[in-house]
Amino acid sequence: MSLGLNTPRYREWYAQNLANKGSAPEFADPLTVSPEDLANTTWLTSNFWMGSTGSTVKVQMDGGEAVEAVRTQQMQGEGQLVGAEYSNPVAVQEQLVKGGSLADPTMHLWRLQLPADLAVGEHTATVTATDVYGRTFTETLTFQVAG
Repeated sequence: MSLGLNTPRYREWYAQNLANKGSAPEFADPLTVSPEDLANTTWLTSNFWMGSTGSTVKVQMDGGEAVEAVRTQQMQGEGQLVGAEYSNPVAVQEQLVKGGSLADPTMHLWRLQLPADLAVGEHTATVTATDVYGRTFTETLTFQVAG
C-alpha cells in the first residue's frame, strides 16, 4: 500500500505542472494540510496494489472507529474517472518531478474524506486493506494539520 493526501493544494500543483512531466518542482510538505484545505475537501488516499473488486480499505483516525474508504473507480460500468481528484498523489508527485507514466487514472485507489474539523497538530491514520482472499495489510500515515 501507498498512503497519501489529496488536498486542494496538491490538486492546484497538479494542474500547474501536468504539462511539466519530468521537470515539475517538488511538491512541498505533502503530509501537511491547512484547516482551509480540510474545509475544501481533503482525502486520505490508499493505493492498494493488490486491490480488486471485492477488496475493502478501512481507515482508523487517531485510534477512533474504523471507517470504510471508497474506491475512486467503482468498476460498475462507469467511464474512467481521471484528473487530480482521482489520481494517486504519492505516485504523481514522483512522476511529475522525475518523469514516467502518470498514475491517473488508478484502478486500485481508495480514498476517505478527512473531517473538516480535525484539530491543529499531528494525526495518525491506520489503514487496513483486505483483499478478496481475506488477507489483511496494514499501513500507518502520520500527517500534520498546520495552524
